[in-house]
Amino acid sequence: MQDIYLEPKLKAYNIQSYVLVFGLLLLIMLLPFFWHRLTLLTESILNYLISLIPIKKLSKRLLEANDNVWNSVKISQAMPLNFTLKVITLSLLSQILAIIFMYYALEMVNIHLPFSVAAWLVALVTIIAMLPLTIGGIGVRDISFVFILNELYGVPAEASLLVSTVLLLIGSIIFGAILGGYYAVTFGKKNS
Repeated sequence: MQDIYLEPKLKAYNIQSYVLVFGLLLLIMLLPFFWHRLTLLTESILNYLISLIPIKKLSKRLLEANDNVWNSVKISQAMPLNFTLKVITLSLLSQILAIIFMYYALEMVNIHLPFSVAAWLVALVTIIAMLPLTIGGIGVRDISFVFILNELYGVPAEASLLVSTVLLLIGSIIFGAILGGYYAVTFGKKNS
């Protein structure tokens, strides 16, 4: 039986099992979006676990947040299948483009790493940047790039910071703001 391919540096740090478990957990988290009974079961289990929290004020807020999450899941389940497939396709395309963009940004600043590194680097840095520590993850993303690329691949901090800045400027500002703003303006005109 052939092993699952993992980036060699992850194997060197002996964290491949953690990566696989995290991926499996993400897959399990997606199942309620497609299976209504699992949605109801998961919602009731989480409601029960939250009700066990002894601090009533915290328990009440968590129950409200849990209800909001599961109401959103139920709404997404009610969407037509072709709409859901379009959303999934656009999401996958977006992630593939982000990985390709990351690979070329690394190459642009003379950091020659395999394509697989760009793939897991996009995922990890995106998750880290989503932590609510700074506005838009600016600073957190930069430090993450510097630390990860320096620790795992010996890339100088200046080059790592340059990659992060390029990704911020081109990815967020040009694609996010300018093209997104153009789309919002033109889409708004079509609907009015």
